[in-house]
Amino acid sequence: MARRVTRLCECCLLVAVLLGGCAPLVIGGAVGAGLVAHDSRSLAEVADDQLIQLRARGAIAGNSALRHRTHIQVYSENGTVLLTGQAPTPELRDKALLLVRVIPHIKRIVNQIEIAPPSTFAQRTEDSWLTAEVKAHLVATRGVDPTHIRVITAHRVVYLMGLVPPSEGQAAAVAASEVPGVRRIVELFDFNQ
Repeated sequence: MARRVTRLCECCLLVAVLLGGCAPLVIGGAVGAGLVAHDSRSLAEVADDQLIQLRARGAIAGNSALRHRTHIQVYSENGTVLLTGQAPTPELRDKALLLVRVIPHIKRIVNQIEIAPPSTFAQRTEDSWLTAEVKAHLVATRGVDPTHIRVITAHRVVYLMGLVPPSEGQAAAVAASEVPGVRRIVELFDFNQ
């Protein structure tokens, strides 16, 4: 196991060096590798999800119109890709979807990109605060292991992702819905037994 974690860290470092300016990825990758022991995904699945995110984010950032005119975020969990954010036109939203669709190992894409101007710093800050509040509620919820659940918030809509038993997913959704300011909960869980 230690050899696999070391290999994952080496891969993250290599990707960071090749992409340049991705020091947070290396730190996040090293910390994330330590959390794999608590993750319900295998080490290979974690690595696949990280690679999907890197490729998708790189493809979107590599397109000048998308980079300058949109605010699109990409998340991958168990091969499910969630696209959130804003694009001012349907054509830009569809362009992002086309660039992501060709990336290998994606099982499904959930396109939640709104046709709207990019969100403001204040809106993104509020979303970050809501994410932190939801995570705190998950920690305090009996029957929920917060290390199995990824929380993403976009325009006060909370997305829950992860590989969990159905009862844990249901408990997490109820806990998240109790956080003041959350507009809606979207469950994107993969269920195990």
